Amino acid sequence: PLPLTVSEATGKKAALIVRAATRMAVEHLAEGRREFLFVKHPVKGWELPGGAVDPHETGVEGALREFREETGFAIDKDVEFKLVATLPVDAGSAGFWLDLVYHAVVNPEGLQTVGTPEFEQRWMTLGEVHDDTADKYVELIGTFIG
Repeated sequence: PLPLTVSEATGKKAALIVRAATRMAVEHLAEGRREFLFVKHPVKGWELPGGAVDPHETGVEGALREFREETGFAIDKDVEFKLVATLPVDAGSAGFWLDLVYHAVVNPEGLQTVGTPEFEQRWMTLGEVHDDTADKYVELIGTFIG
C-alpha cells in the first residue's frame, strides 16, 4: 500500500505519486572560466547528467550513479556535494517527480574513468549552452550556484 494523505485516502483528492530524480551540476575552472559538464541526451538534448533515484538509494547515491552511468566517470569521494535545488517537474503523461539538483566543484584530472559513457559529453560555460532542455538548468545554475 502507498502512503496516502487523509484527503487521498478518503477520496477527496486523487492520489499523487511523486518520484525522485537527480541532476549533478559538476563544475571546474578552466583558464578563469566556469565550466559545467553537460551530456547530450538523444531526445532531450543537452542537460545535466542525472536520472531516476532507485528505491534503495539516497539522492546523492542516485546522482553519483547516474553521473557515472551517463559520463563514464566516478567522482572522488572527498569532493563536497551540495543540494542546491529541489524542483517539481510535471512531465504530463510521464508523471510527476522532484528533481534533486546537486553541485560539486571538481578537478577534471581527478575524475576516474570507470566505464563507457552513455552519452556525448562536453564541458561548457553557461553562455555556450544553447538548447531548450538545458535552458532550465542554465537558469538554475545561475540562480542557485551564482
